[in-house]
Amino acid sequence: MTAQPITAAEGLAIWIAQTHPDLFRALVLKAHPPGLAGFTDVLSSIGSGITSGIKAVGSYIASTDGVKTLSALAGSYLQNRQQQSVLDTQIKLAEMGQAPAPISYTTDPTTGALRGVYSPVGSQSMLLDQSILDSLAPAPFYKRYAVPLTLGVGAIAVFLVLRKVRFI
Repeated sequence: MTAQPITAAEGLAIWIAQTHPDLFRALVLKAHPPGLAGFTDVLSSIGSGITSGIKAVGSYIASTDGVKTLSALAGSYLQNRQQQSVLDTQIKLAEMGQAPAPISYTTDPTTGALRGVYSPVGSQSMLLDQSILDSLAPAPFYKRYAVPLTLGVGAIAVFLVLRKVRFI
C-alpha cells in the first residue's frame, strides 16, 4: 500500500499538532463537533489514530471558515506575538500550497520565555526573528513582480517616446 502525499493544509495541521497541541485539540473539536459524549466521541468519529485527526484538521483549515477559526483560536492559545507571527507565516505558506517552515520552539533558560527556532535542512539552527519570518512568507504578486513590471512599462514608455520623436 502506497502512502498518500499530504496536502499543504495537512502539513500545517501536523506542524500545529507538534508545536501547539492545545490549539490542535481545539481545531479537532471545531472540525468535528462532538455529540453529547464529549471528546471521545470526536476521536471515534474521525477514526483511529492521529492520521485521521491530521486529515480532518487539514481539510477543515483548508476552508475559509477553518482559516478564520484557526486565526481566532490562535489568540487564545498562543503565548506571545512571535508565536502568532509564526502561525500567520505558516498559514500563508499553506495557502500558497507550500510545506510549513521548519520552525520549533525552545525555552530561553534565563527568562523562561518561548523562542522560535528556525532549522532549515542542511543548515545550522538559528533563533527566529522577524527578518527570517519575512523571508519565509510568500510575497504577494505586486511585491514579487514590482521591479520587472516597472522596468517593462518604463521600457515601453521610452520606446514610444523615441518612436514619436523620430517621426515628427
